[in-house]
Amino acid sequence: MAEASQHQGTAIAAGVGMGKVYIALTSEKNIPLRHIDAGECEMVWDLLDVARCATIKQLESIRESTTEIVGASDAAIYSTQIAVLEDPEAFNRIRSWVFDEFYAPESAVQAYIDFMCEQFASMEQSGLRDMSADFTDPWVLVLREMSAEDLEHAQDESISSMILVADELTPTLVVRYPHKKIAGIVATRGGRYSHAAILARSFGIPTVANIDGFDDLARSGQHCIVNGDTGEVELNPSEKHLEAANELALQRVQLKDRLAKHATAACETADGMLVPILANIESPRDFKFFNTDTVAGVGLFRTEFMYMDTDGFPSVEQQESVYREVLKEFSGRRVVFRTLDVGNDKQLSYLKLHDEQNPALGMRGLRLSLHWPDIFIIQLQALLNASADGELDVMLPMVTSVEEVREAKKMFNMIAGDAAHRKRPQGDKAQLGVAQSFIRDAAHL
Repeated sequence: MAEASQHQGTAIAAGVGMGKVYIALTSEKNIPLRHIDAGECEMVWDLLDVARCATIKQLESIRESTTEIVGASDAAIYSTQIAVLEDPEAFNRIRSWVFDEFYAPESAVQAYIDFMCEQFASMEQSGLRDMSADFTDPWVLVLREMSAEDLEHAQDESISSMILVADELTPTLVVRYPHKKIAGIVATRGGRYSHAAILARSFGIPTVANIDGFDDLARSGQHCIVNGDTGEVELNPSEKHLEAANELALQRVQLKDRLAKHATAACETADGMLVPILANIESPRDFKFFNTDTVAGVGLFRTEFMYMDTDGFPSVEQQESVYREVLKEFSGRRVVFRTLDVGNDKQLSYLKLHDEQNPALGMRGLRLSLHWPDIFIIQLQALLNASADGELDVMLPMVTSVEEVREAKKMFNMIAGDAAHRKRPQGDKAQLGVAQSFIRDAAHL
C-alpha cells in the first residue's frame, strides 16, 4: 500500500469529501506537465492513440465534405493535417516522452506542440513561421478529443465518489463533470473569490487549492480525503483516518438537516426589518440543490454558464427556453438575468480572445457584447421573448461608462421596436440595469 501523505492548501469550499483521485483534463491548451507511473504507460498510450485515430477520422470526414463545397485543391490542407498525425517521427517522439520520461499523455502531446512551435519560430522566412499552426493544430484537436473521452469516461457507472485533481480551479472544472459523482476537488492553483470558488460553494463540493505540484503527485485511483474547512488533503489515508473523515461528513449532513427546518422562516433583523434573500444560480439544474420556495427570487442568474455548457453559441430558442423555465420556477418573484460575462477565468472554447495584460478588466462583460453585437442581439431577443412569462430584470456586467449603457439600451429598444413592428410574440416586462452602483442612474439615460 502506498504511503499516506498530508498536504496543506487553501480552504475554498467547506465540507469533507472522500473518494478516489480522478485526474481531470478540462482544456486543450496550456496543458501543465504531469507525470505517470511506469506501470501506466501502456494503458495511457492506448488512450492517446485512440484519440489520435478518432481525430484522423474526423479530419477525413471534414476533407470529404469540404471537397464537395470548394473542391479538392482547397480541401488539401486536411490531407496535410492527417499526414501530420500519421508522421512516424512525431509519433515516436511523443511515445518516447510517455515511455521514457513518464509524461502523462496530454503532457506529451503538449510537449510536442511546444517543440514544433519553437522549431517554426526559429525559421528565418516569415512565410514558413506562419505555417506553424498547420502542423500543431491537428495535435490540438487530439487534445480536444482526449478531453471529450475523459468526460465520457467520467460518466461511466463504475466511476463514483471522484476527487477531481487539476492544475487550476476553473469554472469549467466545476461544471463539466457530473455533480453527483464529485466528492471533492483539489487544484494546484485557485482563488477563494474566483467564479469557480463561488460555483464550488454553490454546489456544496469540498474544495482545496494552492497545493504546489499536487496534480503531478497524485495518481488516478488513489484514495483521498479533502477537508474544505481546514484546507487539508490526505492521499492514501489509513482506515482510521477514513472513519474519522466519514464521521465529520455525517455531522455536516446532520447540521444541514437541522438548518433546513428554519429555511422557511422569515429573515428579520432584531428591530423587525425584513431582509429579502435572493438566490445566486447559473442553471435550472440548481433548483434541486435547494428549496426554491425559501427565497424571494433570483438576485443573479449567471447566463454565461449556459454558453459554457455548449459547443457553440446558444440560439434564441435555446436561451428563451432556459429563461422561461427560471421565470416559471420563481413566478411572481424578482428574477435578475446577467448578460454574457466571459473572459479572464471564464473562457468559451469556441470564442478565441486575445491575450491581455489584465484580462479581468479587458474584453469581457458588456464590452464584449457590444464588440460582437450579433451575440448580444440574440441574447436580448431571447430575454424579451421570455418576459412574456413574467417580469424580469437584465443586468449589464462590467460597465465602465455611460456611453456603454446608452449603446446597450439603443440595441435593446431596437429589438423591442422591430419585434413590435413585425408583431412577433414577446413580453414587455424586461428592463435593463447595470452591475456597478456608481453609475446606477445610467440605465435611465
